[in-house]
Amino acid sequence: VPMDRLAKLEFLSNGSVVDAVDPCRGADLSPGGHATQCEVPMVTSKPRWAQGSARTRVNQSQAWTSYSQLWHNAGSWYALVEGGPDKAIKADWKMSRNTRIQAMHVSSANAFAKNTDVAFVPGTTLLLDYSYWRHPGAIGHWGGDVLYPLYSTLRELGRPTIDRVIILHIKHRHLIPWVRHTMAVALDLELDNLPPITLMRTAEPVGIGPGPGTPLFGLDDEKWYVFEHGLHVHDTFSGGKRGFKRAADHNAWRDEMYRRAGVGPGWSEGNQITFHLSPPRPLSNGRRVVNEGALLELLAKYGPVQTVQFRSDTSFEEQVQTMANSSIFVAVHTSVLTNAVLLRPGAAVFEITPCMLQWGQLEEFMKTLTSAAGDIHHFAWRCMDNKYTHHHDPADTRKFAHWTKEECMGSECVEAAIRVDVELNLEEFERLLDARVPQILAGQSAQSLDVKWEDMPDLYTAKQLEENAEPSEADEEPEIVGARAAPSTPPKTK
Repeated sequence: VPMDRLAKLEFLSNGSVVDAVDPCRGADLSPGGHATQCEVPMVTSKPRWAQGSARTRVNQSQAWTSYSQLWHNAGSWYALVEGGPDKAIKADWKMSRNTRIQAMHVSSANAFAKNTDVAFVPGTTLLLDYSYWRHPGAIGHWGGDVLYPLYSTLRELGRPTIDRVIILHIKHRHLIPWVRHTMAVALDLELDNLPPITLMRTAEPVGIGPGPGTPLFGLDDEKWYVFEHGLHVHDTFSGGKRGFKRAADHNAWRDEMYRRAGVGPGWSEGNQITFHLSPPRPLSNGRRVVNEGALLELLAKYGPVQTVQFRSDTSFEEQVQTMANSSIFVAVHTSVLTNAVLLRPGAAVFEITPCMLQWGQLEEFMKTLTSAAGDIHHFAWRCMDNKYTHHHDPADTRKFAHWTKEECMGSECVEAAIRVDVELNLEEFERLLDARVPQILAGQSAQSLDVKWEDMPDLYTAKQLEENAEPSEADEEPEIVGARAAPSTPPKTK
């Protein structure tokens, strides 16, 4: 990138680089314009109160909450309740990590509505809250915390019609092609048919997402807006779960992504190892493997190796095809691993995880996603010693290098644990590969080879291997060492 363009670039937290230009500037907001990428004015109509009452009704399951007549004003959300706090809605509650529903008690909901400047928004509004708004480019959270659970929920509900989408805590520019394509699949729509999207207001097109309580684009702060039907899928902070709910959902998702990217049955039948490179600095602040060159030499012992680099402008088709073409995908723990759900059945992930990512189960985040289908192998080298951690900021090294994982649960330490490079222990990683690659290429199932996250080091820690080793002749070579060659026919794509 020419130096005169560096000031115009924004570095997203997944290592991607995008031009710092607001894609909605000059956009055509008329019907048929850029409604799938930019906000359009909110369509309102004359109120049509359910059962003749303007009060809010709530229906909730473990995975989702639906609202009838959800009220909104100047960036805040309300449930209109008739009577005192002894009624059904007794107090405020979290809709998601960053958004709270406030119970607004009135003696008469209809009287309140009659004496208030109300705009009624008909149809069903999907409410998406991107929880990690300080890391708006982290597509891993887009997939695992938002869109994959959404896909499962909408299938469970029979694919209800979504008339509009409100996305909280991101900016226009964060709706990169991967997000838009993935959202279209989640909604069971073609990309060009996405419903209108409304975001929070922001005067700055670059930087982190808007904070909690920011008003929505196109809404008058002097008005009250009542959304006829609202649907929100729970994040992990409001009782939901990460990833796909059922194996059938994961399989259907993968099949549809393959279809849209032109990947057919038997797309790839060879042994292809893919390693994801992080963009070099200063182009990216993403995580890197310090001894990357030595790692590539090691991987070459197990089969042909290709390197890829997914960026914000990498096409949807290229990302899907790369994953479908990989029998083994190797990457440091970054958002690109959310694409691992697209690996073909029988393929494997070998993940390199930094130290100190225990908060919110971040360390095993990606394995949670790939485990849903039950046909993708997922193994990891887990950093257990801070000597393998290279902080981007020397101040983080001085402050946190001596901390234990139990101590690193506050936001400052967790943020520092994200801003690191990892020096891989190649001897341990080679043991991990030796322990699983021959079995994977021989076609053994993911379920039969699965290892619990906490037991993962047992596959490669020398002390543990010695304890598990069976007695053998002194001159007998372990059977697994000579089993690196790929079989002639690896698992095929369903």
